[in-house]
Amino acid sequence: MAALKQENANVLLLWNTNTPYFADSVEWCPHSPYQHIFVCGMYQLEENNTKGEQKRLGAIHLFSVLEKCICLQKLQLSGILDMKWCPYKVNEKCLLSVAHANGTIGVFQLIQDDKKENKIQLEHILFSEINPVFPNLILSLDWYQEKNILSSNCMVSSESNGNIDLLQLTESELKVKLKCQAHMHETWIVCFDYHNNNIIYSGKF
Repeated sequence: MAALKQENANVLLLWNTNTPYFADSVEWCPHSPYQHIFVCGMYQLEENNTKGEQKRLGAIHLFSVLEKCICLQKLQLSGILDMKWCPYKVNEKCLLSVAHANGTIGVFQLIQDDKKENKIQLEHILFSEINPVFPNLILSLDWYQEKNILSSNCMVSSESNGNIDLLQLTESELKVKLKCQAHMHETWIVCFDYHNNNIIYSGKF
């Protein structure tokens, strides 16, 4: 994680660290009492691969910021291109969705185990393949911002082939409710309109 440059007297660097891969996503947990928790997602294309294969490396580091900033957990995963906390608790759980370069979306929950030295951890719930036959990179995702009967636990994701997907999280899987071709090239960003969740914005490279 790159250090923050002190460009004027109002900016003070409190802490910095190095990450093993390129850090491309940082998200604070929005829920009490875990608002001192943030995650950092990483992605890096492996270089000098003797087999000629492109391996997309990734990791999630879980941090706590109280008196000082400490790393609570390190997870080694496929390359990570985006992460989003669900804006509301699902069955009293804090959920984190993760867009992976291997074509899957991971869902993790934040748990607290007082028996462990680092009490707060991320626990994997599921990985969902959006296109199991022809996997694309999952480039971006976002949660529906309101919790109600019709749209509870919905999210939208974008793919490297230009698709965007409307998804529904159930207790056991992430269902694709709607899929459409939004762009002819990579759909790098997708999100709900936070004032009107019936509107979805997407952008291409």
